Amino acid sequence: MAVEPKNPLLLNNLGEALMATGRHEEAIDYLKQALAVQPWHVDAHTNLGQLYIDRGQLDNAVKQLQIATDLDSHNATAHFNLGNALRLQNKIDQAIYHYEQALKANPQYFKVHNNLGLLYMMVGRNADAIHHLGIALEHNRNNAQLTALLDDLLRARDGR
Repeated sequence: MAVEPKNPLLLNNLGEALMATGRHEEAIDYLKQALAVQPWHVDAHTNLGQLYIDRGQLDNAVKQLQIATDLDSHNATAHFNLGNALRLQNKIDQAIYHYEQALKANPQYFKVHNNLGLLYMMVGRNADAIHHLGIALEHNRNNAQLTALLDDLLRARDGR
């Protein structure tokens, strides 16, 4: 496919489109091309990080997503994805930090509330878990698993 080789926005967008169709190798190539032209392209780092998560290359994912959050500390998606990569590496405290940063950037990011609530529950911060899982449930009322989990936390809190 012929693409304007010096247009990082176009290269990133093509990488995103290829990601969506499952053509990961090609997507990685175009995202790397975008970064070769413009190393500070936050979306290309974020997309490349997500691809690496999808491929189980967590160290590479963390590297790309850390660059993205260093370049733009208010990028909720980059912080969310970095939190996901760190969670998968079992670096729970670091994951919590990046989920919290994602919510500072976008308080309405409901996937973050869900993931943060689950991690808070893992580390015994049940009041925080209830708060965030409750917010997540408000926007996903049909999630039976989340409802049951929140009910269990509330029962434990209330001594029932």
